[in-house]
Amino acid sequence: MEEPKKESAKRLKDHDIFVRGLFSYKEFVLKILFFIVPEELKPFINFDSLKMLSDVHISDKLLLSQSDTIYEAALNEATLAENVRQDKHLPQFRFCFLGEFKSSKPAEPIDFQVDEYIRNIQRNDLQNGRPPSIVLPILLYHGTTAWKYKRLYDTFARYLPDTLLSYITSPKYLIIDLQEMSDQLIKDAKDLGELRAAFLALKHAQDKQFFIDNFSEMLNFVDNSQTTLLLEAYVKMLLEYFQRRSGLDNQAFKEIFEQSKSKFNMAATASKTIFDSIEAKAKRKYLKEGIKEGIKEGIKEGIKEGIKEGRIEAEQKMEETNRKAVLALIQIAHLTDAQIAESLDLPIVFVETIRKERV
Repeated sequence: MEEPKKESAKRLKDHDIFVRGLFSYKEFVLKILFFIVPEELKPFINFDSLKMLSDVHISDKLLLSQSDTIYEAALNEATLAENVRQDKHLPQFRFCFLGEFKSSKPAEPIDFQVDEYIRNIQRNDLQNGRPPSIVLPILLYHGTTAWKYKRLYDTFARYLPDTLLSYITSPKYLIIDLQEMSDQLIKDAKDLGELRAAFLALKHAQDKQFFIDNFSEMLNFVDNSQTTLLLEAYVKMLLEYFQRRSGLDNQAFKEIFEQSKSKFNMAATASKTIFDSIEAKAKRKYLKEGIKEGIKEGIKEGIKEGIKEGRIEAEQKMEETNRKAVLALIQIAHLTDAQIAESLDLPIVFVETIRKERV
């Protein structure tokens, strides 16, 4: 029973890394907002002022969840009545957009969780001398189980008169239910731009064959006429997620990319770096075992030579072997001195000395 839990945790981390990456770029969050925010609400939001908040502590419970990315945007005061705009005591209201990611159907009504997020953000505002924010949580759901969500208010609204309904509160939130959206609807959502590939990937995250069959088409959503740092970062995140979800090894995945390259006109300098992180992870995976095996062979050779040439020379050869192993790890992998020392079973002082000599 232990293995499924590990796999589930790994899967959640896999999706979490990808979605967090998307929500870490303001440009992508803007596209998501333009896609999901109701038209009647958009004029009230100053989208030009959008920025990520890094100093908001919502709750310990939230920190354990998969989405603690919060953006703020100022209220567009031009949409307010003139007499209100002229009020010198008019508070500087703001919108807060909280990204919440769900890869499985919630066990309880989402209203409880959303309400906690909203109240904690507003409590944080008041404690810091700010007017309470207008909080709009964005729920991105791509679980395989259909989620027949509805607000708690809807449970009462069908049966009770307005007199009673006025006492029933239920938080509002914006939902992107990828399982409810058809593939064609996602493809036609031009406001999303290159994020259409990300949405399709999340929707079909459990279908390995989908990534193999639709690899080229999904890349076509990326506007790669000009290479930018943002584009490179997005493509890296996208391809890493594609590979993890397809289950293909590095070589097979790279072959699929090569077949699609003619339709993917990314500049050579950018495409050269696309597989850097993928290959680096593979190297780190096998490096420890490979280096240990190399050290064993080095020891064997050192012993043989030691018999012939004496114990001192054997020790010198051993040190040289260790030195080469440390240098290899420093050059190939982004590991700390402590991690290198542990993997090679060497004193950390030895590793630190070699790194200083190299500099």
